[in-house]
Amino acid sequence: APNAWPTLTLGNHDVERIATRWREDQPQPQWSKLLFALVTSLRGSVFTYQGDELCLPQSNVPRDRLRDPEGIEFWPAYKGRDGSRTPIPWVAAAKNAGFTDGEPWLPVDPSHHTLAVDRQDADPNSMLNFVRSWLRARAGWPAVRVGSQAILSAEGDVLVFERATDGERFLFIFNFGADAAEVSDLPTGAWRPTYDLGGTIQGGRAMLPAASGLVLRDG
Repeated sequence: APNAWPTLTLGNHDVERIATRWREDQPQPQWSKLLFALVTSLRGSVFTYQGDELCLPQSNVPRDRLRDPEGIEFWPAYKGRDGSRTPIPWVAAAKNAGFTDGEPWLPVDPSHHTLAVDRQDADPNSMLNFVRSWLRARAGWPAVRVGSQAILSAEGDVLVFERATDGERFLFIFNFGADAAEVSDLPTGAWRPTYDLGGTIQGGRAMLPAASGLVLRDG
C-alpha cells in the first residue's frame, strides 16, 4: 500500500518491554536509543509505550501479585502481561517510586527505582534525555516527519533508508548487530552528519560500531 500512512510502535501493554525483548547482549540504554531512533525515523505516526522512554526492563512480578488472568492461569510457563504494566517510577527515593502514596495495582519493580524520572532528568546521557533531544531534532526535519521513504538496503544487521521532501533529504543507517559494520555504497549526495548515534563517516564510508546509527543530511 504505497500511499498508506502507517502507524508505528515497538511496544505496548501486551508484549514484553523492548529493553529486554530482543538482543539482551546489547548495551543499555544504547540499544533502546537505537530502536527509538529507528521507529521515529520511519514514515508514519509513532506511538511510544509508557516506560519505554525510560528504558524500563520487563518486570518479574511475584506470583502472588499477578493480576493478568493469563499469567495466573499459566504461571510459571507463561507469566502473563503484568511485567510490562508496572507503575512508572518518578522519584527514585520515594515510596512506590513516587507513583502513588497508596497501594498500586501492580508493585513497582525494585530495579526500576534507579531509572526513575528524577534520576534520568539529571543525567545528560540518560534514555529520557535522549528521547527529548531526538524528538526536538526530529521536529525540525520535515522530510522525516512527512516525507517519502525508500529502503535502500536491508542486509544482515544493517538497514539503510532515505527520507526526502522536495527541499530536504536524509539518509539513515542503523547497525543492529553486536559487531561493527561498514557501508561503502552510499547514494550520491553531499552527506553530512546531523545527529550523533555513534556512527561516523570516514572517506565516504559509513563506519558503525555495534548497536549504532548514522543520520546524514544532504547539503
